[in-house]
Amino acid sequence: MTPAGFSHESLYAERLSFCSAKIVRRRCTFAEKVSSRTASALLPFRFADYEQNAKTVAFLAVSATAVKAQVVTINSSTLSTIPVGNPASHTYTGLDGSGTTLTVSRTSGASHAPLIGGTWPGLWFGGNQSSGVYSFTFDRPVTFFEYYFTAMSTGGGTFSEVLDQFTANGTASLSYTNVMSTTWDGSAIFAQNANASALLAVTASAGQSFTTLSFRHQQTGSPNGSVIERIRYDAGPQNAVVPEPSTYVMMATGLAALVTLARRRRVV
Repeated sequence: MTPAGFSHESLYAERLSFCSAKIVRRRCTFAEKVSSRTASALLPFRFADYEQNAKTVAFLAVSATAVKAQVVTINSSTLSTIPVGNPASHTYTGLDGSGTTLTVSRTSGASHAPLIGGTWPGLWFGGNQSSGVYSFTFDRPVTFFEYYFTAMSTGGGTFSEVLDQFTANGTASLSYTNVMSTTWDGSAIFAQNANASALLAVTASAGQSFTTLSFRHQQTGSPNGSVIERIRYDAGPQNAVVPEPSTYVMMATGLAALVTLARRRRVV
C-alpha cells in the first residue's frame, strides 16, 4: 500500500537514496577504521626504524677503530744520536707508535755528526766546510715533512751558506718560513747573517705521498755548517675504519626492517 501523497516512483527513489547513503557511511566508517589501524601500526614501526638506524650509525662511529693522522716530532735529542765518525748513513728507529724508521745519508765528501747541548743541538751537517747532498728516507709513505734549520751563516763576504734543490720522490709543494735572518727565492734558502734559521715544509699533493726527501747544502769559506734542530712528519692515517662484527648485525637488522616497512606500504 502506498501512503497518501506518495507515488510508487517517489517512494522507490527515497528508499534508494537512503540505502545509498547508508552504504556510503559504512564505507567511510570502514575506511576510517582501516586508515586509523594502519597509521597506528605503521607510525610506531616507522619511528622505531629511524631510531634503529640512528643507533646503528652512532654505534658504527663509536665502535669503529681508527688511528687518526698526527704530526710526529723528532727533536734535537733524537737527531743528535747519530754516531760520531761521519757515517755514510744512520737510521733512527721507533719514531712513533708504528715503529717508523728514518734513514739519513750523505754524498761522498759531505759530513754529518751529532751536536749535543749548547745553542744549536741536533744533526750537524757540513762541519767539515764541504758542500753535499743529504737525503732522508722513511720505511713507509709520509704526506708531510718539515725541516727546522738553524746555525746557518753568512758574513763579511768571506763565508756563506745556501740550502737548495729540495726534492721528494712524489708530487709535493714547498712552504718556507723565516725564523731569523734568512730569505727565500722560491727554491733556495739564503742566510743573511750569522746564526740564521728557517723552516721548510714539504707537503704531498692530494692523494699523493713520498718516502725520500733531499736537499743540497752549499757553503763557501768556513761557515762551519748548519744544524737540523727538529724534524716533523705526518705519516697519515695508520688504520682504516673497521666496524665491529656486532655493527654488521645491527645494520642487517635495520635493512630487514626497511624491507618489511616497504612490503607493508605496498599491501596498504
